[in-house]
Amino acid sequence: MTHYAPLQLHGAAPVLTGIDPFQARIVTHMRWWSDGAAGQQMVRLDYRTALCAADTEEAVGLLDAVISMVGDHARRPLKRHVIHCRCIGPDEALFARLVTLAGHGLHEDATLVAAQLVAPARAEQIALLAAGLGRYMHRLRPRSRPARLH
Repeated sequence: MTHYAPLQLHGAAPVLTGIDPFQARIVTHMRWWSDGAAGQQMVRLDYRTALCAADTEEAVGLLDAVISMVGDHARRPLKRHVIHCRCIGPDEALFARLVTLAGHGLHEDATLVAAQLVAPARAEQIALLAAGLGRYMHRLRPRSRPARLH
């Protein structure tokens, strides 16, 4: 059985510097991508450190697809913190867990996490897309800790 680092609580909410660096990177990519063109360019640059141009475009296409599908089929409006916020919201934490589990091939677990964000009819499809995204993210160079945001 594989165990994944739980979100570490620091005060009332988990913070980026207190969670697994892989999951922190997922949250950061989600925020950058959702911030518009400048943030999307930051995501592309991060992928280009380890991937060829074609794989970079495939990876950002998957990120866009997962974020779009979750947003389009969300049970309620999703909450996202601004890019420079140290806190992690519950929707961001679920998104990071979804990509982590799916990227490790734990499809049923990822589908259950996705079902917390969207209707069950869409959860499996989102988990499949998240699996591809997670596999690309595992190819990125690891970071020891996210940069200090404040």
